[in-house]
Amino acid sequence: MITIDKAIDINAPVAQVYKFWQNFENFAEFIGSVESIKRTGEHTSHWVVRGPMRTKVEFDALTTENIENKSIKWHSTHADNEVEEVKSEGSLTFKENGSMTNVQLIFSYSLPNALANKVAETMNAFGFPQKDFDKGLETIKTKIETDA
Repeated sequence: MITIDKAIDINAPVAQVYKFWQNFENFAEFIGSVESIKRTGEHTSHWVVRGPMRTKVEFDALTTENIENKSIKWHSTHADNEVEEVKSEGSLTFKENGSMTNVQLIFSYSLPNALANKVAETMNAFGFPQKDFDKGLETIKTKIETDA
C-alpha cells in the first residue's frame, strides 16, 4: 500500500478542529485529488478520488472509530463478490498543545491491479498526491483559523 503521512499544527481549539474534520465532505472542498465524499449512512460514505493519469477511483468506506476530539479512523469496504477493488484506510489524530491543535493524517491505498499500483508508486515518487495533500492541509488550516 502507498501511505501518505502528514501532520499540521492549527491555531484553534481541538474541539473546533475535530468538528471540521468530522465532516468528511469537507475533504473534497480542500484536497484536489478528492472529487467527492458522500455520507451513505451513520458510519458509511462513498468516495470518488482522482488518481494519476486522469483515472477516477470509487470506493465505499466504513468509519471504524470516532472518538470526540481525539481520533477518526476509516477503511474501505467491498461486496463479497467484487474481484478487483481499491483498498484504503485512513486515520486522523488530534492532539491539543496549548492553543494549538496538531492534526496527523495517515492515508493508505492500493489500486485494483499490479500495473495501476506501479503507476501510482511512480507518481508517488514524484510527489502525487502528497503535494496535493500538503496544499489541501494548508488551505484547511487557513479556513479553520480564519473561522476561529
